Amino acid sequence: MTADELLKAYKSGERNFRGADLGGAGLGGADLGGADLGGADLGGADLGGAYLGDQWIIQGPVRTDGHFFFLMRLTGDQTPMVRAGCHWLSLPDARTHWSKTRGGTPVGDETALILDYLENVMKLRGLS
Repeated sequence: MTADELLKAYKSGERNFRGADLGGAGLGGADLGGADLGGADLGGADLGGAYLGDQWIIQGPVRTDGHFFFLMRLTGDQTPMVRAGCHWLSLPDARTHWSKTRGGTPVGDETALILDYLENVMKLRGLS
């Protein structure tokens, strides 16, 4: 789904965009309040200035292997969730997963720093 297609669908009343591939979409300035973006692939999407209503998304650094990391709370989510590749995990579960699967490796150390960054930005913005 392109940014134009998403905005056209939104303007026509569609609000469920779960699982949409928005990689590389330029959505800066878009009003997406009430849109359900849960599970959407936002890798490379530009959401700068987009209005998301009560939802929020923090884009984190891109890991050296090319994985984009996001921390977000979207429609229906009670807790902030980490999105990276095919993973959709709470922060504690994300820490546990990457500690078990990449602990003691440079990628594991990098991932821990990315998760720390996302959590700290969330707190600085008063979103926790």
